[in-house]
Amino acid sequence: MRARRLTGFLAATAALCIGLGVPLLVHAGFIPFNATLSKTHSGNLAVGSNGTFTIQLSMSSATATIAGDTFSVTDTLPNGLSYVTAGGPSFSCSNAGQVVTCTGTPAMTQGNVQTMTVVASVGSAASPAVTNTASFTESEGVDAVTSDNTAVDTASVAAASTSASSSSSASSSSTGAPAAVAAPSVGAGSAMPWGIGLLGAGLFALVAAAVVRRRR
Repeated sequence: MRARRLTGFLAATAALCIGLGVPLLVHAGFIPFNATLSKTHSGNLAVGSNGTFTIQLSMSSATATIAGDTFSVTDTLPNGLSYVTAGGPSFSCSNAGQVVTCTGTPAMTQGNVQTMTVVASVGSAASPAVTNTASFTESEGVDAVTSDNTAVDTASVAAASTSASSSSSASSSSTGAPAAVAAPSVGAGSAMPWGIGLLGAGLFALVAAAVVRRRR
């Protein structure tokens, strides 16, 4: 009976404060709410570079400012992604291998959004696409809807560029063994002076022999 009266009193007080535009700060254990999670990535991912993922925790339904509830966001990096850094204005983040955990106790109001950023290096195992999943829990267990406590982001991953290897191959080809230099050919023209000399010597010998015979 007392619990019902307390809940009724708090609900009436919250409605009155909202109607008057007066902020009401209530411990999370008293009033149910609904928080949702979303996850996106920035730009195009490529092997050999870093990828940036943005996780947002939003208060989609609350009749008052929720305080005292600890939110724990977990992002398990898939194969191909390696942790680099993570953080958020109201959250403290750390990693244990592939598991990134961000914890905070922000005061959440209707429409409030808390943002966390996870940066990971992209390896070859992530190509051609990688799916990254994050989820959250809250310490008081009063989140009215838990089906929206998980967010999935799928990103295409470009393979490593082959321009460097192609350039290397072209360089190797251009700096390989020099082409063989053809030896100068000795054609008929080169042999001709020798032939003329021999022919002249032979004729001279024949003429000399004929002259000697006549004298005898």
